[in-house]
Amino acid sequence: MAKQPIIGLSASHGVMTDWDGANMLPQVRLNSNYLEAVSVAKGLPTVLAPALGPSEFINDPAAAYASLADDCVSRIQGLILTGGGDLTEYKEKPPSLPDSIFDMDKSRDIWELALLASAERMGRPIFGICRGLQVMNRYFGGTLYLDIESEVEGAIRHAQETDRTNTSHAVALEKDSMIADILKSTDIMVNSGHHQAPKEPGRAFRVTGLAPDGVIESMEHTGLPFALGVQWHPEGLLGTRKEALALFEAFVAAAAGTGL
Repeated sequence: MAKQPIIGLSASHGVMTDWDGANMLPQVRLNSNYLEAVSVAKGLPTVLAPALGPSEFINDPAAAYASLADDCVSRIQGLILTGGGDLTEYKEKPPSLPDSIFDMDKSRDIWELALLASAERMGRPIFGICRGLQVMNRYFGGTLYLDIESEVEGAIRHAQETDRTNTSHAVALEKDSMIADILKSTDIMVNSGHHQAPKEPGRAFRVTGLAPDGVIESMEHTGLPFALGVQWHPEGLLGTRKEALALFEAFVAAAAGTGL
């Protein structure tokens, strides 16, 4: 029986109070839907969270993250960049940030950009989900809508009020794209839980899916074997939409083919 490919997933940071409320406990957070999706697709999920220690012990965080990312990515067969808060890393620093900005985490941004650099260099398959797509686009030199509602004329609602097991809008896929081939369709329904999105594509990044208002919903890198990003949350649709699993199966199959 072939070994399941090890899939690394990025995660976010958070805090919780202990049982008596006396202490704030730092946490690494990741929705379990991601782990379930990878497992059902026959991958072995593992969480890649930066753990460099207290900042006073780190002279150069960026260099430390880069070294740690190389070590991590060398041990996995595929990388998933998961959803989460808004980015702090922009191609061009905006003069001001909209009120809708939330949960920014610079250390996570630096860590995920380091993971991407390692994955690109080592030829690992990459799958970006929601924030993950935005990080991928930023890494390859693209730009970002900081707030869709205020920046895109005629924007539909991209932060649905129902849970992610439901779909809320359509996406039109390019017929000759990787994602259309995976899903066997050019017209799909997706869930939606974001207020930011890619604006201008990064280098060698092809737009392959659009929402009805023209907002980018899927992209793929034309120079890498498997580097695909989607703006919706397929892990949330695992039990209700069969095409959601197809994305994870295609990614895990690509990871299994690395021969590592």
